[in-house]
Amino acid sequence: GTKLCDQLLVDYFDSLKAMEKDLSLDVDLVVDSLVIAKDANLFGALRKGVRYVWRKMHSKYDSYHSTPYRSTMFTENQMEKIALVLVHAFAPENKEKIGTGVTLHIRGFRLGSSYTKELRLDSTEGMGNMLCHTMTLDHPDFAQAYVSSRTQRSEEILMHRCIKQIEMTGTGAADGVFQKYNVFNMHPVIYCYRLPKLVNWGENSVTLVVTKRWGGVKKYKDWSIIATSNPEYDGYDGYNSRLDPSSVDKVCWIAPCSINLNFPPQDGWKAVDPLAKGSPKISYILNDRL
Repeated sequence: GTKLCDQLLVDYFDSLKAMEKDLSLDVDLVVDSLVIAKDANLFGALRKGVRYVWRKMHSKYDSYHSTPYRSTMFTENQMEKIALVLVHAFAPENKEKIGTGVTLHIRGFRLGSSYTKELRLDSTEGMGNMLCHTMTLDHPDFAQAYVSSRTQRSEEILMHRCIKQIEMTGTGAADGVFQKYNVFNMHPVIYCYRLPKLVNWGENSVTLVVTKRWGGVKKYKDWSIIATSNPEYDGYDGYNSRLDPSSVDKVCWIAPCSINLNFPPQDGWKAVDPLAKGSPKISYILNDRL
């Protein structure tokens, strides 16, 4: 009887992708089935169910995890139930029974059944937001924090898609329309903006870039307007960097206390180079439609 029940739920979890395609997936039923697998010690089904929800909890905002079946698909009530199942599944006594079936590749890191029962709740993961934190799955506020962070992240992704370019005024030499580009080739995590023309800065011809956290942990983490003699400089020296931060010739302006902003601030820029004149004003140029 137990083996039959286990197999029935395994087959059910295997069918979820097909249900996603025709939009017939019942998320309440998914969560309730996961709880049944836990309570009845149906480890084959538990392995399949945990793998599915864990992937969805970490899903990226791309076509593979399209609306509505991505990390925003769970309610607080559903996440409370899921968290209890995950705590049980990741418990040391269940490691061998769950096995490598829950081993996933998430944001470039390999996570297995020995994962620490913690989840990084960062609404702007990878984007340099210093307010990110790690919360245990059994924390009383986990479900609320998870849903809130994923909802906020979804809204931020939409905002990034809406902004096509930025325009800078008020500086003279640095005025112009800056093109948006993505630092990473994988999941969009940091957007920077580059003026597509050379600017005379003192005796040099430079490219101006609006970026944040350039130079890693060594120096400026706030939004900065930098001048570089290398037109391909991406303003970042973290993972997947293309060039060394020594390519930066000048830091022209910085926006103090802007490290937690996902977009360059419209005002409040401070000149830090003698050649930086005026006060930058930034406006966002939006796409006509998405």
